[in-house]
Formats: sequence, structure tokens, C-alpha cells
Amino acid sequence: MAPQETAPRTPATPSPAKVAKQREKEIAAAKEWYKNAGPVTQTEMRNPEGLVLHGHHWVVPNARAKVVLCHGYGMHARFDYLRHDPQNLKSPPVYEGSWVHKLNKAQCSVHCLDQQSFGLSEGHKGKKSHILDIEHLPRDTLQFLYEQVLPSQDPSLPIFICGVSLGGCITARVVELVGGGSASTKHNAVQASSNGALEKKPLPLRGAICMAPLFRMERLKKKNKHLLPLARALAALAPSLEVGKPAKNEMYPFFQDLIEVDPLCYTGKSRARLSNELLRVVDTVRDQAPFFSFPDPAVKTKDSPLPYPFYVPETPSLLIVHSKNDTFVDPEGSVCVAATLGAKMDGSQETLEKYQAEYDNVVKSGKVVNHPDANLWLLDNMWHCLSKELPEGDLLMDRVIRDWLAPRIGADVNVKEVKEAKDEAPEQKEDGIKIPQPEEITERKEEESPSPEVDKAPRDAAPTASEAAPAHSEVEAPAVQSESTAPPAGEGSPAADVPAQSEAEGKEQPVASPTHDESAAAEPQQATPVPQSQSATPQPGEPTNAAEQSVLAQTPEPDNRTSEEESAAAAKRLSNQVAADE
Repeated sequence: MAPQETAPRTPATPSPAKVAKQREKEIAAAKEWYKNAGPVTQTEMRNPEGLVLHGHHWVVPNARAKVVLCHGYGMHARFDYLRHDPQNLKSPPVYEGSWVHKLNKAQCSVHCLDQQSFGLSEGHKGKKSHILDIEHLPRDTLQFLYEQVLPSQDPSLPIFICGVSLGGCITARVVELVGGGSASTKHNAVQASSNGALEKKPLPLRGAICMAPLFRMERLKKKNKHLLPLARALAALAPSLEVGKPAKNEMYPFFQDLIEVDPLCYTGKSRARLSNELLRVVDTVRDQAPFFSFPDPAVKTKDSPLPYPFYVPETPSLLIVHSKNDTFVDPEGSVCVAATLGAKMDGSQETLEKYQAEYDNVVKSGKVVNHPDANLWLLDNMWHCLSKELPEGDLLMDRVIRDWLAPRIGADVNVKEVKEAKDEAPEQKEDGIKIPQPEEITERKEEESPSPEVDKAPRDAAPTASEAAPAHSEVEAPAVQSESTAPPAGEGSPAADVPAQSEAEGKEQPVASPTHDESAAAEPQQATPVPQSQSATPQPGEPTNAAEQSVLAQTPEPDNRTSEEESAAAAKRLSNQVAADE
């Protein structure tokens, strides 16, 4: 008699003692593996389901902003945002040169949360990657913002939230919820920790960055269409059943090895309930995209009708970043959300043309809302796990800090040290990618001028490559162009000792449609490339050398000296240099 086939069974729930023992092992292994995580402080937080979630904080003195980083599926905060060495996979990740370190040097304190069932945080029934409701993740993040990020340092410091992959989706849902959107399922709202009715506090959420965000998964649905009818049933009957293996990174194969060696990353198959939740949340993000623009002014006041103990006073700026090579999450989802908000697109001409029809279809549908500051960067040479794909990932974060974040926090630098960095910084190469020097960029910008032929391309309501929001250097990096443009209306361009235009003033200028900005060619900005971090461990918030301080420099200091004085000063510097060399 042939053996009868049995239905798959949900794995048994481990005993509390076994769960506790397993957690002790994880904590010990993680402590050793992440011993080079830099000046980090760890905290705990209990969410409405009673799960203990772990936070990680890299706080710098005299911070100009706070940045909250959200990790992706199967990962955790320290894995995604500390730096790995792809040439030595067995070496632990380090703080030095990581995205966290770069943000600290840009005068930003960094806060991260291990989402429930990932990293050090507890999961439902003690299981990894087991989440009953995807809406719990943005809700937990809002609780983290209110209870731990807001009270840290000055509560009035601007807060920016950034996430990669699933973290990008969580980031989007956080903004949509505080902008007036509703949860796709019923779940407990964030509540104030103290008793009694309290006046709502302002939460200065000034911007969101969604990198390779989980906004659409049509290709995955088509590939597994025969399983879709079973997805909902399995999610209800066997929620923790392991059903599918996530896609592998073909462009950066070492990434899978990094996951396997990490003591906290989840390497098992995706579970039935979470898989179904991910397929559902992508529709929610796109459907509620208009709430990125905070359409109801009431939600921006202390009398906000939303069920949170805080309100967001201003519409947060938005940056979406996606690579055309992403085979895990559809780039078209990012284009769709960007088009809904009338976002300005930036990328190579070929890539812009590839997604122009998708953008135009949304515009023609009449669903476009007016967002005051939304941008979409389309990349050519990365895949999906943008924080781990080196060296392009480092160049991408340098660009984000320099061209997007710095203008919105009014960051400044020591101009004298910037000038010295331009004179002293040697030409660097990394894995065949040439990092040009400041004088090379200046020469290119003087020779180049915006071509009027750009407007000849058919772009009715959608933006063209020349409408890129911030200027950036001609580095062989993601979606980098040689043309230099000034920031669009509403974006500040900070210079040393000159306050940046306030965000409120910039946002008062509506963006009716992504049309060509004629003022973009008025004054080209100079963007200084960032060399690799040095081996010496710096203090948080301090640059390792003068060249790296130039990451936030957008415009040079006005120089009122005459040409004779400049010549004399140059001769004196040259004489001093010769004497020093001798």
C-alpha cells in the first residue's frame, strides 16, 4: 500500500524555556559578532502584543537631525546599516565607514529598531519571521518614534525616516498613517505611556526616504500564480508554515553569504501569514499614496483626529530610490507612487524613457495629488539590497546626504577645511570606479551648460532627466548625471555661515506638475565627492579627515578679495608648502 500524503503541519510552538535558552544564545552570539558596532546604546520597548523589541542608538553631540533607519525582510538593523567587508565574509561588520557612521559625520543621530520577530526582537510564539499583521510594523515604528526617538536630545530636532526594501514599505506606511491614512486591518493604535488625556505633542517628522521599497510585486505574483489561491487559506490555517524561499542577489552573490554567517539574520523560508501580508500591503501603500501629501490640514495640528498622542506639523519631504535592475521588488511600484505625488524623476535618459509610460498612465488617470517636495531617483547599476551592495551603496548614501538630506537640515561645514580638502585630497579609485576630484568637477561644470534640446523630448506632464531635484557629481555611481542643476523650488541650498531656507517656506511653493525648471541652469552647484573612511575610529559626529567634511558642502564661501590679493595669498601658500616639503 502506498503511503498516504499528509497535509503540511504548522511547526510546533517551542516551550518558553526553550525560547528563553535560544534567546540567550542569540544575544551572546550577537554581542560578540557586533563588538565593533561603534558608540551604540541599546534599549528595549514592549509593543501592544507584549513583545519585547530592541532599539539601537548612535547619538552624536550637537546633532542637527535624527535619522531612523528601518531594516528589510529577514535582516535586522545592525546587519543592514553597519559595514561588511565583501572580501572577508568571516569578519564582523563595523561602524567605521558604514551608513550609520556617514550619517553621524553629517551631524545626524541614528536610531534603529529591530522589527518584531527579526534581529534581537521577539516574535509571535517565539518564532522568527512570524508576524500576524503587517500593520503592526509601522505601528511599532510610530511607538518607537514617540517613546524613544522624540525624547532623545532636543525634541524639536527634525526627524527623518529611511528604509530599504520592506523597511521602505514600513517607512511609507508610517508617513501615510500620520498623514491621515487608515490601517488596512484593525490593530491597536499607539497610545501614550502615561495615564490621562494629554495634549498631543508635535513630532517633527521632516522627511522620508524609501529605498527599493516594497510597493509592487506583480512579477512574483505571476511567477507563483498557481499558489495564490492557497495563500489566503494557508495564512489563516497554518500562519507559521514555511512556504517559499526569497530571491537571491545575482548581481552581488556575496550578499547571501553575509546573511548565512550572521547570527541574527533569518535564513529560513517565508511563512504563510507574512507572505500573504506582504502581498496585501503593497496594494495598501499604492492606494493610500495620496496621504503622503497630508491632504487634511487638521492632522497637522494639536487637534488632530488621528489616534496618536502626537501630530506632524508639516508635510514630510519624500525621496524614493529604486534600481531598474531590481528583480525582487518591481520598480514600477515606485514609479506609480511617485507619479501619484507628481514627483520629479531623476535618472539616465534611457531609464527615464523606460518608465515614462508607467508615469504617464498614472498622470492620465487623474489620481495625481500635489506634494510639495517629492523626488524619484532611478538607478542603473544596483539591484535591491542597496545598503549592502558595495561600493555603489556607499556612493549612494554619500549622494543622499549631500544632495537631499543636507539641504533639508541646513547643515554647514568649515569652509576653510573644505578648501584645504579640495587642494589636498588625492585621486582615489575603488574597485575600478574613479572618484573625481573637486577641481575636475568644477572644470566640467564650467564647460557644460544645460542643453535646450532636453525639452525636445516628449514629456507632457512627467519630468525629464534635466529636472533632477538636487545636483550631484559626475561619479560612476547610481543614476548620476554629468549635468549640474540647482535644487527645485522649495529646496534649500545651504552655504557656510548662511542659514538655509526654512522648510516651511520651501513647501509653500506648490508643485503643480513636474515641468522643466528654467532656473535650474542659473547657478551650477559644486558637489564634493567623499573619499573612503580612514582606519582610525573617529568619535561620533567627527569627520576622519578634512576631505570627508566636504560631504555637506553645497556652495563655496563668497570671496571678496581682489585678484592681486588672491595671487599673493596663493604665492604665500605655495611658499609655505615648498618650505614644509624641504
